[in-house]
Amino acid sequence: MRALAILVAFVAALAAAAFVGKTQLEAMANAHPDVAVRAGNETYFIPAKLVRTDGWRTDLLRVAGCWDARDAAMVAGISSFAGCDTSHRVPLALPTSMFGLDVAMGIHKPAIAATFWPNYQPPADQMAQLGEAWAGRGAWAGRRSILRADWQMWRIETPASPWVYLLSNVPQKGDADELRQFYAGRCYRPEKASDAGMTCSFALHVGTSAVLEFNLAADEMMSFVSLREALIARAGEWRKAPVNGSSSPSA
Repeated sequence: MRALAILVAFVAALAAAAFVGKTQLEAMANAHPDVAVRAGNETYFIPAKLVRTDGWRTDLLRVAGCWDARDAAMVAGISSFAGCDTSHRVPLALPTSMFGLDVAMGIHKPAIAATFWPNYQPPADQMAQLGEAWAGRGAWAGRRSILRADWQMWRIETPASPWVYLLSNVPQKGDADELRQFYAGRCYRPEKASDAGMTCSFALHVGTSAVLEFNLAADEMMSFVSLREALIARAGEWRKAPVNGSSSPSA
């Protein structure tokens, strides 16, 4: 079924691209210096130079009117194929140099690959395990909930598992909806008794529903606190409140 959906989307993209034309697609791509992405009641104006395009998928989103919130659909009837009615991701390449010396000294690569999710939904398999972890069932019996103050996250862990789940807040009910709301990523520890060699996939909440997702290798983990603060500040610069039903960047 998924393969069929991808094939249909691909065919729709080719047909749309042929209908719209290469020149018009390029004009759409260069129409704005940023990409306006709606996330609930907020709109984020992400500089276009930071956004990684994804070939025909991006062309499909453009002509369907769900790549940039300011653009209307150019080809009627393909929004469902493009996934406009679902949460779509915006892939980013964030130059390490934009985050300052503290981050650049710990992350020795030119750019950080990240994904901006307007309405983030954690992976279903991880949510199932997080439910077990929070309830302390099975291998998670006797699990601990530890505040990592410098990360501003809670760690859910047990010596029996190499996985450490991260929450942005302490659940009060502990049901699936609350765990999904507070999910902030997970880490893998090769040594269950210590953080040596630990790597993490973070889902950093930067708005009401928006999340920046990225990974850090073991030798990059020491830079997380500085990177976290820099990402939240940068997302705050991108975020604009809606004005009279629409959104626009400030002067």
